[in-house]
Amino acid sequence: MTTKNAFEAGFIPHNNPCAQCLRPIGSPLFWEVTEHGVDYIWRCEACDYEFTAFAMHPNEDDQRVAA
Repeated sequence: MTTKNAFEAGFIPHNNPCAQCLRPIGSPLFWEVTEHGVDYIWRCEACDYEFTAFAMHPNEDDQRVAA
């Protein structure tokens, strides 16, 4: 049995809090699917802070997801 990860199911994170000022960011500027997960670039319009986040694809041995 194979499971879809959240990105494959059409989920794109939204309203992620800014790492600097904690205001919600509507959606990432850019995302890239890699072999092990998804890289996101976020930019806060309120304070102009830019940061990256990584979400790991769960596998059959390990069901944890980090962001």
